[in-house]
Amino acid sequence: MAVRTAMTALIASVRDLTGDVGESPMLTDQQIQDKLDESRQTIRYELLLPAPMISNDVADNPAVMVWIEYFSQHKYWEVDEIVQDAHFVQLTPIDFEPIVGRFVMSFALTPGVLPPKSESPAQLPPVWCTGKVYDINKAAYKCLSLMIALLARTTYNFTADGQTISRAQIITNLQSIMKECARNIKPRTILLERSDGSPMPGRELLRIGGEYGTSGW
Repeated sequence: MAVRTAMTALIASVRDLTGDVGESPMLTDQQIQDKLDESRQTIRYELLLPAPMISNDVADNPAVMVWIEYFSQHKYWEVDEIVQDAHFVQLTPIDFEPIVGRFVMSFALTPGVLPPKSESPAQLPPVWCTGKVYDINKAAYKCLSLMIALLARTTYNFTADGQTISRAQIITNLQSIMKECARNIKPRTILLERSDGSPMPGRELLRIGGEYGTSGW
């Protein structure tokens, strides 16, 4: 699959983790995207966590709830997400931070400034999100392994004219970075089903909503 524009930030994040940056990187964007796709998790109808603000203009007026910010439990989204309201009408967030999974709805927030009461209620929950998230540390681990394979035939130690050249240290350094990435790989859970029990109804379908909205099956 060709390199997707929605993957630009994720590819850059993996390059930062691997150190494969600069004018002559070892890996192409296509290679990095392929490794990211191997770590991809499809999220269907995740119920986003609302983070309302309590706003008031003057002390003698009743305060109101302004529902503007929503958060996902997932990080590192591809920027092709679909957000929907309680009636499953598609919404267009004012702002979306794919690295942390933060959505800003209806009103552009100013840092350090409460939204006006006139914006209440803004976007009432529930708000659902469908899209794809990635494990950049897992992708970086696989990219580092690929980089080591590319270097293996040309990186070695040798001695000439009384001088010792230790080019193999490059591979040792990459292996050290791999260990750090491996420690940060996101754990995954699987659903076990007993063979001697009744089959789960609709098991072949993608479940949606609530806790099941985060599953990739």
